[in-house]
Amino acid sequence: NAIVLPSSCGVAKPDPRIFHTALEHLEVSPEAALYIGDREVDCVDAARAAGLRALRYDPSAGRQAPNVLTNWGELTDRLERMGEAGRAGR
Repeated sequence: NAIVLPSSCGVAKPDPRIFHTALEHLEVSPEAALYIGDREVDCVDAARAAGLRALRYDPSAGRQAPNVLTNWGELTDRLERMGEAGRAGR
């Protein structure tokens, strides 16, 4: 586990260095990570710019909204689909 705060690393979203700092602490590559944030521009787009896969969490979005997680119960299915897509892309 890692908690990376702007006050501890000197950078904040949307700066990609905050994501890279978290990944370093977790010893995980950007390609192996999934970021879930509640704001598109300064969270989700920033994570994608840093090389991570990312979803926006929005319970009010339609269930079929692309790249949006509408409830935490969907997470397992999304992770499985991402894994299948990654294996198919090899």
